[in-house]
Amino acid sequence: MTSACTLLALGLLLFLDLFSTDRHWFLGSLNYWPFVAGGLLAELVYSVYKIRRKRLPERLKLDGRSLGLLFLVTVFSVNFYLGATKEAVGAQEEPTPAPTPTSLFSVTQKDIELPKFAATLRQDTRVVAIQNPLGKVEVVGTQERVMRISGTAHVTGTDDAMLQTQALSLAPVVDFGETMTVAVRADKPAGDETKDTRRVDLRVEVPLGTELSIRTQRGDITVGNYNGNANLATKNGTVSVDRLTGALTAVSQNGKVSAASVTGNVNVTAQGGGAAVNDVLGDLVVNSDGGDVQVQNVSGKLDFTANYGKMTITSVDGDVVLHSRNGLLTVTDLEAAVTATVTDGEFRFAAGLVTGPWMITTTNTKVSLNLPKDSSLKFLGETNKGVIKGPTKQSPGSATKSGALITEQMGAGTYPLTVRSDNGSIFVEVTN
Repeated sequence: MTSACTLLALGLLLFLDLFSTDRHWFLGSLNYWPFVAGGLLAELVYSVYKIRRKRLPERLKLDGRSLGLLFLVTVFSVNFYLGATKEAVGAQEEPTPAPTPTSLFSVTQKDIELPKFAATLRQDTRVVAIQNPLGKVEVVGTQERVMRISGTAHVTGTDDAMLQTQALSLAPVVDFGETMTVAVRADKPAGDETKDTRRVDLRVEVPLGTELSIRTQRGDITVGNYNGNANLATKNGTVSVDRLTGALTAVSQNGKVSAASVTGNVNVTAQGGGAAVNDVLGDLVVNSDGGDVQVQNVSGKLDFTANYGKMTITSVDGDVVLHSRNGLLTVTDLEAAVTATVTDGEFRFAAGLVTGPWMITTTNTKVSLNLPKDSSLKFLGETNKGVIKGPTKQSPGSATKSGALITEQMGAGTYPLTVRSDNGSIFVEVTN
């Protein structure tokens, strides 16, 4: 009877716990099922002992019922224990989402306006030198004797205080003297300089009539509407000059050089980005090692050296000296003497009169000349191997035999036009 009551109590507890929605109190106690089974076993042993002591005839029937009850309770206990354990293990094995990594601080990039600065030039100041290794420089002329400096610093930091401190450390320093210096003096970063994110862009108003010297490392140089000689150089950037009254020297190692409306002599060196020079009243010297080059409207002489690009020269009043290693060189309206040396590529005289002595020497170059029919020149064409077509004559079979020479005269024959080629052809077209 005791075992039956125990089973009934356990079944009732399981039934009530099954419909519990908050917390399964009884399922948690199933972890201790061995103790429950042990208690029932002890109760069975005690019942058997008591029956034997009283010598009751029901001993075997009571023992069977007790054993059956014990077996059923044990089976239910084991079943619920295994189910609860499996559930608990499954819950523990559920993957826990990895925590989202959070930085201890955030890094911010910001452009900060630098404090504006104004200074009066000394009476003996003749040169203004601007040095900015971290950015570009823009210069405009001013009628006043006061130089004004403004700029923007691009800095990186964790908070506003740090950003402001870095920006102020990049502000330009001004030194007074016969040469007034404006310099951004930034310490070189440790490691690779190309990973330096600092940048300072300056705009400077410089009194007209002062000689200008600008140096940058990785920034463009722009000069506009200025009166005075200018010496400009950058390592990685472009140089742009517009309306300069004075002489100009401009150098860029890895950028394009542009100059327009310059009254003095111009010397341009573009080692990798090409050049464009227009409207020069003085002499012009151009050196380019790569990139397209355009020259137009030069009142003085032209000394031109360019390689590996498309080169165009239009309207030069003075004598012209040309050197080209490889590329397409096209010239138009050259008004004086021309001396051209071309190694490989093509030389074209597109249009214009020959009004001075011309000497064109080539190695492996095709030469094409378009000459007006009213030209006054003496033509001499010579090639070691190639075709020569003069104004009216043509060399037969010169491509297959050694050497060819043609001489002709157009008009009064005032100016000599000599073209010599080692392994190239020469073509002359007469136009109306």
